[in-house]
Amino acid sequence: AGTLPAKKVPDFIADFLEVTGLKRQASESFTAYLDRAGMASAAELIEKHSAIPPYEADKSCYRDWYEERDFSLADKYDGECSAGMFDLIEHEFEEGEKGILEAGRAKDKDSLEKALRKTVLAAVSALNITKGRESKSEKEAVESFIKDFVGGGIDTKHILALGKYLNGVSLLREETADFHNAVKELYNSMDDSFGLPAAAPVKDAPAPGRQLKDLRGVLCPLNFVKTKLALETMNQGELLEVLLDDGEPVENVPGSVKALGHGILEQKRIDNYWSVLIEKA
Repeated sequence: AGTLPAKKVPDFIADFLEVTGLKRQASESFTAYLDRAGMASAAELIEKHSAIPPYEADKSCYRDWYEERDFSLADKYDGECSAGMFDLIEHEFEEGEKGILEAGRAKDKDSLEKALRKTVLAAVSALNITKGRESKSEKEAVESFIKDFVGGGIDTKHILALGKYLNGVSLLREETADFHNAVKELYNSMDDSFGLPAAAPVKDAPAPGRQLKDLRGVLCPLNFVKTKLALETMNQGELLEVLLDDGEPVENVPGSVKALGHGILEQKRIDNYWSVLIEKA
């Protein structure tokens, strides 16, 4: 029926149950009620609870449950945040598309500018996530984006809106939409390492009876995401060999794989990287 911020789910459930109690007929099953009126009610309530308040108005929406500090991906371990990374990227693109729609309905110049700047920043934030970066300011986010993607992925003809954003110049809806679409097109065309530098080539073919995934050069937690996706295509008992960089990758990925119930048959260092042999559970 829609999408909610996690922090708004309890409020939504409370409202939904109250409305259900008023609208559901005495002899009506819950499934029948959903078909008749429940889904429509849910959609209305999701719309009511979907807005995320500004940080200054309600800091709790920017903090994990029972935490007193702001949420950060840096606090997550063993692949905990990896499953949500794709959702975070898609959320940013959805926010950008909302900004374009809001710009089309804007009644004054300030509302138009606010909506278009929202779209530019959302597109920038979406691709920055693929690099595993969290910026402390809008300026830092844009500078990181320019360094990583302009010229090396985004054609300069599509960045008129980005230049205006940086220089505080009024944005145009068409230019902003063009920038957003170019960024999304680049994201959809990214390779297995999300545009990261190509990993060192594999010199040897995989040993008989196993698949090989070269994840050297892929940052955490994307390396775990790629390992997990590869395992999902395999049958029980099949073997997957993954190549990982030294440091965080080899410290995190095997533990995350074991947490999913798969077996680690071998873990050995080769020069400056590691080979990890996994048996699909």
